[in-house]
Amino acid sequence: MATMAAGLVENVWNGPDLLEQVLDSGNVGEGRLLLLEQESERLGQRVVKVPPTSLLQEALLHLSGVRGLLGQRQPVDVQRRLARVGAQLATVVGEILFNSNQFPLARRWYLAAARAAREAEDGYLGDIVLAGAAYLPTYAGEPREVLAHILPRLEQGPSPSPAIAWLWGFAAKAYAALGDQPAFERAIEASRLFLERSSPDTVQPGIFSFLPEKHAFYEARGRVDLRDTEGAAAAAARALATYDLTDTTEPALVRFEHASALAQAGEIEEAYRIAVGAITDPHTFHSVSVVTRAHEFGTLLDPAGQIVPEWREVLAGLSAPDASISALSPVPRT
Repeated sequence: MATMAAGLVENVWNGPDLLEQVLDSGNVGEGRLLLLEQESERLGQRVVKVPPTSLLQEALLHLSGVRGLLGQRQPVDVQRRLARVGAQLATVVGEILFNSNQFPLARRWYLAAARAAREAEDGYLGDIVLAGAAYLPTYAGEPREVLAHILPRLEQGPSPSPAIAWLWGFAAKAYAALGDQPAFERAIEASRLFLERSSPDTVQPGIFSFLPEKHAFYEARGRVDLRDTEGAAAAAARALATYDLTDTTEPALVRFEHASALAQAGEIEEAYRIAVGAITDPHTFHSVSVVTRAHEFGTLLDPAGQIVPEWREVLAGLSAPDASISALSPVPRT
């Protein structure tokens, strides 16, 4: 009975898409294409506004439809548009899995997204996928791997775009983590210039672009690592002044940079207050990046100080998302 019920649920979810695939066999209608394109863009913006796993089912459903249509080998221009949608949706899934502490799976999805972007002949989207995949070595604490991942593309002398600005931002953070301040300064300035020189209509919210506030966030993180306390605090302030504070992870991460700068300056109580606020903000999703940064912040506190036991209590109630795949089942369990 449970098996039959599970099959029924799966058919309820997938049935309409399967019907549309048959109707679109060999000739996808323009309306269907536009809907898929709009949905992939919407999910790319929505994934930073809600707990990411809440969008996994929807992204996989759309991707299932795109996959079926691609398998029918549509006309060339349609095939490319579908491949682009597939690359975007796979990037959304990679983002969800990264935030959910599923690094090996996220890596596979980013690789698939990169392949689809090449099929679509969309170089900009390929750069976005490359940047998204850079989260994995960044939050695994492997700055040299980050540089190995992105420098070959940057060394090609690409034209300005938000995606290239994002890659330079990742390079800046990696250099800072390695203690190379001159390289950090060059990279963070390159990131700023590439973003300023990008076409304004490409600078948009969501995971398919890169915003000035994110650049300021990356600068703040780099300056914290380099112990440039005043510079970090200033960059964090610029970021928080322009971020949409309803985003689920990055405003919290910026607050940790602010708190870290204060801790480095000896303002421990204020640093603690801001760090606790980052965690307890109702908009904050306790992603692997937020949890990792919370633990890193704790290393800046004096082990003998009065704040440390209180911070340990905060961390005791904070854990990275469940890394088991069962926690991400796309079909409701019965």
